[in-house]
Amino acid sequence: MRCLGGPPSFSDDQIRDVHRDVKISEDGFDQFIELFEEALQEAELEAADVAAVVQLCETKRPLVVVR
Repeated sequence: MRCLGGPPSFSDDQIRDVHRDVKISEDGFDQFIELFEEALQEAELEAADVAAVVQLCETKRPLVVVR
């Protein structure tokens, strides 16, 4: 997602490493998803595109949430 300022893709290892010390909780990740989804909707993305982005973010939950 170059539009977000990062490279076009990150490996799972990179995502895990970047978030390792951030201590994101399940609730915090849920809040991120909710706010990000709202922002995408406000940017007038198609509903299917919003759903696809949210689903992609959800697949990364285990990499960033502290267990």
